[in-house]
Amino acid sequence: MINVTPVGVDAERWLRHSLRVYLEGDKNFPWISRVVRGSEKETAIVLLTTFGRFSGTVRYRKLLKSLRNSVRNSAEPTVWVLHSPST
Repeated sequence: MINVTPVGVDAERWLRHSLRVYLEGDKNFPWISRVVRGSEKETAIVLLTTFGRFSGTVRYRKLLKSLRNSVRNSAEPTVWVLHSPST
């Protein structure tokens, strides 16, 4: 029997690893910014729930501030409703 890991589990594992690498100082801020682009909300959740031991570091605070700003400044998607003319 073959074990298959769901894609979501692999993606979260990859995100956790990337955050740990950044927080431990192995990668720089522009690198992690590119890595998490498009998944800022999920990244903030993982950062807050998993990496509290880094909360006193400059890297943690800088990343969290950037994530909060990204989520706060992201525009809600526009929904267009098309109506056909009444006849």
